[in-house]
Order: sequence, then structure tokens, then C-alpha cells
Amino acid sequence: MRVGYKESFSRLDPAELLGFVKSEARDALGGEGNAWIRLVDVAAAGMRRSPRGADRALYAEAAISALDGMRVSSAVPDERWAVMAVKVRVDWTLLSDRSEPEKNLDASAAYDIVLGQSNAGGSNASDIKRMALQLARVEEHLTAEQRETVRAWTDVDLGTQG
Repeated sequence: MRVGYKESFSRLDPAELLGFVKSEARDALGGEGNAWIRLVDVAAAGMRRSPRGADRALYAEAAISALDGMRVSSAVPDERWAVMAVKVRVDWTLLSDRSEPEKNLDASAAYDIVLGQSNAGGSNASDIKRMALQLARVEEHLTAEQRETVRAWTDVDLGTQG
């Protein structure tokens, strides 16, 4: 299925959206940052509102794959990508019906994104804090060491000790 730059991604069902992301998005969107952002936003919104687990998983895979494509294409600054990537990973962790170890992997992936941004100095303090506050929503899926780092980033006590 060929999707034009101006076409609304929201008209695609989850399987079509995922197919587009995996097969055509890089060629069709190239370095068009706003188009990549729209693609990620549509997939993430579908993930959040979808009542069915299978559709939700397809939307999540589409959002995460689109984020990967966005990063490879350098369509948006790393800071913007990181904020979007952390939000999608945290939302997917909260929404999914998967086992705890799989949720831990998504939470850890989000943590690694924030850590990378913090170490690289690419994001400003408010972006780091915003991403860390997202991570606080999935604290039970982080290690004790990760929770401690998140506390330092946010300056708030996240509750559970590990």
C-alpha cells in the first residue's frame, strides 16, 4: 500500500500502519520530521485507545518501529526523539498485558534512552526531568539502582524501595 506524505495515517488499520512503517516509511518520509512525528503520534494514539490486545500490540510495534525510523533518518533532533520514545515505551509498559519480564525490558529501554540523553548532555534539564517523570510511572519495572537515578533526575521520592 502506497501512502503519500500528505495522507492521514489515521485512516490505516493497525496492520496497514505497521506494514507501512516497516516497508515504505523511510523512502516515503525521508527526512520530513513533521511527517515522522505525525506517524508516531497516530500509532501511539492507536495504542492508547485500542480496546483489543492484538490491535494494541500492532500499534505499539508501529510506534516503536516508526521511532527507530525517525532516529535513523535524523528527521528530528535527538532530544525530541528521546522525549517521544520514552513516552511511547512507558505507555506501552502500562497498557500491555504481557508478563513482568517483558514489561521490565520496555521500562529499561526507556531508562536507557534517558540515561543516554543525560550522559550526552543533548537534552536540557527540563527534558530530562519530563522523561524521568514518565519513568516514575513504571517504577515497579525498574531496578533499585535505576529508581535511585530516576529520583535524582526528578528530585521526588518514587515510593517503593528495591
